[in-house]
Amino acid sequence: MADDLGRAREGGAVTGRPDTSTYRASKFIGRHRVAVGAIAFAATALVAGTAISVWQAQRAEAASARYLEQLAFTQTRNHQLRELATTLIFEVYDSVATLDGATPARLALVQNGVAYLDELSLQLEDDPSLAIDLVRGYARLADVQALRTIGSMGDTAGAFESSTKALDVARRLQAMPDAPADAPMLLAMAHRVRGDLRRAIGDHEQSVAEYAAGRRAARDAIDRLPGQARPYRFAIGLALQQGAAERRIGRSRDALVSYAAARTAIDSAIELDPEDTDTRRNLTILLRREGDLLLAEGREAEAQAKYEEGVGVLRVLMQTEPNNRQYESELSIQLERLGDCAMRRKDPTSALERYEAAHELAKQESDRNPGDLLSLSRLSIAIEKLADAQHAIGNLEQAADLAAESAAMTAEAAAQDPLNHGLHLDSLFIRGKAARMAIDAGRDSAAELMAVADAANELSITAPRDSYPASIELDALAALVNADPSANPRLALSLDRLRSAFGTESWFKTAAEALDLSRPPTAKPSVDPDS
Repeated sequence: MADDLGRAREGGAVTGRPDTSTYRASKFIGRHRVAVGAIAFAATALVAGTAISVWQAQRAEAASARYLEQLAFTQTRNHQLRELATTLIFEVYDSVATLDGATPARLALVQNGVAYLDELSLQLEDDPSLAIDLVRGYARLADVQALRTIGSMGDTAGAFESSTKALDVARRLQAMPDAPADAPMLLAMAHRVRGDLRRAIGDHEQSVAEYAAGRRAARDAIDRLPGQARPYRFAIGLALQQGAAERRIGRSRDALVSYAAARTAIDSAIELDPEDTDTRRNLTILLRREGDLLLAEGREAEAQAKYEEGVGVLRVLMQTEPNNRQYESELSIQLERLGDCAMRRKDPTSALERYEAAHELAKQESDRNPGDLLSLSRLSIAIEKLADAQHAIGNLEQAADLAAESAAMTAEAAAQDPLNHGLHLDSLFIRGKAARMAIDAGRDSAAELMAVADAANELSITAPRDSYPASIELDALAALVNADPSANPRLALSLDRLRSAFGTESWFKTAAEALDLSRPPTAKPSVDPDS
């Protein structure tokens, strides 16, 4: 009993009751309340923490599943957007590209497709396939916005924005780890678009630089893809465009080198792919450009042979693809050139036949494609050529009326695209011709001639190496001095300014002759000084 009382005071177990584990545990807890409380708290926290961790893990697993599901949905949606965009820009676009009246439809297709690509471009990172779609899409949008290939909506500013995006993405593509072997062709494409736009606004020096950069990229692609015709096609187009730009700024020898490179690339492409129609169409363009150089040198027979060869190739192509507008447009130009050869031979009747055939094609194209700036400007040039032939035949009233119609049409085209320098120069040139023909028909157009000369003078000073505005200025002033000799000083000043750059050109010599003829002959002295 005494022992039990002692143990009871200390909180221990007593022998006077059954010795169970529960009884011993209660006594142990009583003696160690603080320690047991701490242990109980820790155990409770451990259990609770484990339960929370399990709950959080279950939530995280559910969230992860939802994330993966959302990611899969986003990836599927992006894939669908890309499929839709590429279908609109390429497959549907290509199916209507050469059809009549398709320009507004082409613009809508490309705009919608590129809108999808714009959204996807935010996720570009290092995705080569998306980069390829973007470059091709932006380049195609620029083409339908402003470039004079198979149609134009007259939005040069918008085309520059699209071309900038194309070039930026093309450059990024070259540095991507998984970029395909044909990546340089996308860079060549972007430079080609930029070069064409530079030519359109009159920046021919920079256009040559763009084409040269594109040709370097094309050569890289040729090296990477031996035995394939595709990179040669890029090289052909770039060499043709570079040659045209070089000729425009008086670098005819460089143009010949570029055209020779184009011919070599054409031969290689045809050897690799004899059925490729694009290469054969480029062959007709090369033949025309070579003919233009020959005609400018006075070698009419050789030039005519080039143009006739081009016409033959085009007629074969038109049998293969009768609905392709590009062939009809190129054929119209080639027929005009044959008319030009006849005019050089002093055979305006034969020239008129060629011009009428060209005009018929241009008129059909314009009627079928309202709103297409390319068709409108082509038709205006065809009418201008008719005016030339009628004037040479002696039908001066009819010639003046046709020239006025052409001038109004070209002015309309230029007004629709304010940044297109080439269109504005065409408009100014035909205005000057219409004024000259009006004077020949007995109409007063001296003020219009002076206005044309003043406008061309401003453009010529801005672009001193561009022969086009310089020739327009001198043509107008030469016609003006024939009607009003008081304009002699003005023509003399312009000749002095332009002599160093263009003194060997035929149009410069014609203007100089007009100045000499308009001056009064030197009076014979009444007394012979030697007598």
